[in-house]
Amino acid sequence: MAQIRNTISIGRTMLHKPKVAIVIVNWNKKDYLLNLLNSLRNIDYENYEIIVVDNASTDGSSEAIRHQFPNIHTIVNPQNIGGTGGFNTGMRYALQKGGYKYIWLLDNDVQVENNTLNELIIAMENDRRIGIAGSRIVDTERRDITVEAGAFIRWDTIDVRPLFRNKKSLDVENEIEDVDYVAVCSALIKISALDNVGLMDERFFFFWDDMDWGLQFKENGYRVVAVLNSIVYHPTFTEKRSPLVDLYYGTRNALLTYAKHTNPLKRIPIFFNYMNWRSKSLIFWGISGRRDLMMMGANGICDFIMGKWGGKVLDTVPQKTYDMPSELPKEAKKILILNSGYRTEIFAALTQLKHFSPNADFTLLMYDDRLDIYNNTFKLIIKINSKKQHKLIHSLAIFFKILFKNYDFAVNSKDPSPFSFAVKKAYDFNYSTKEFIESKNDLKNIWKLILSSVLGELVGILLLPVIYISSLRHGKA
Repeated sequence: MAQIRNTISIGRTMLHKPKVAIVIVNWNKKDYLLNLLNSLRNIDYENYEIIVVDNASTDGSSEAIRHQFPNIHTIVNPQNIGGTGGFNTGMRYALQKGGYKYIWLLDNDVQVENNTLNELIIAMENDRRIGIAGSRIVDTERRDITVEAGAFIRWDTIDVRPLFRNKKSLDVENEIEDVDYVAVCSALIKISALDNVGLMDERFFFFWDDMDWGLQFKENGYRVVAVLNSIVYHPTFTEKRSPLVDLYYGTRNALLTYAKHTNPLKRIPIFFNYMNWRSKSLIFWGISGRRDLMMMGANGICDFIMGKWGGKVLDTVPQKTYDMPSELPKEAKKILILNSGYRTEIFAALTQLKHFSPNADFTLLMYDDRLDIYNNTFKLIIKINSKKQHKLIHSLAIFFKILFKNYDFAVNSKDPSPFSFAVKKAYDFNYSTKEFIESKNDLKNIWKLILSSVLGELVGILLLPVIYISSLRHGKA
């Protein structure tokens, strides 16, 4: 049983069931949406109405809703205005109609349990100080894995620390946790709190919007909690998210969040640490053959500086051109699989490698908040501590540990990894073709890693004053 910190027991009685507006935002996920709407018929809560906001889908979503669920109120936006714009559209409608005490925000691709909403309501009704309550998110494909239950914001750099990220067999009952924010893929909002907090900031469009909103609730004196016994099922964030989300929105919107919620003086070291790390990583990807990744992050920085918000269309197809498949070294005894890649890609690479060298020892390099996904598959794991504040020292220690273990070769299953330069040979795994291609990101090309570190340091210092001045302009909605 995982240890629960600072837990608060909540009462189990509810004298009445206040009316709830369920707001779902959809964009081109008709089948997911219809499955969710069908499942909502079975929840053990009766006093609700559903509002679906469709962001100009082209897959027939709105037509299917009107045909199969004629009693559901559907709002069709003329264009895709993102998650923030979509949720705000639904919340404005609920506020104008009136009669609701709560609004339950749901992503279209979640699956709910019968008591998911009921548990959120109980938590809210037992403490008037709670302004927003989120569900515990469980992996759709691995229901023994908790994706997260809210998260905390770091204040030494730009980053978040999810609670129970990818934890296996989390045994909880009737508990809540105070956090900095909860994911709006399942979040219950107290309508009376919106008078003080306001709706979501539509500049975000998508990603980091719930982080920003959670901080808004806390700054207005409300508790933000994760209700661990309220469960929704959703793909895990670490194993299925596009580079456009992580690098473009994850850069632009993260800078905007900290511009809004930090003291101008304390912001300087936060932005310095972040720009130092981000500049190095972007230059590293560019030098290592993934200019597309570099440009996504660079676009995020530029658009923050220029104040360009909303949705963004960028090419998410890898621009790296692969050579012909390569022959792996024969009689390999020690093989390192690097942390870059989602679980489907890593498991596929491992399967192919076992066919090639069934007697080899396979070691996985992986972040500690993803270990429970892989523990049953790999006996040998080198752990990267995601909570280390001095990341450079920690990364160097791991680099030399890999170097001294003298692996026959390393395999990248997705994006370039700096740790591939600690191995004498490295290969990229092409998930589409299930083939291996020899990479130039190995020990004899370590100059790439050194050059990106030096250039990244300089670029980060040069960008700092520009980012800081921009943050003073964009810090308020």
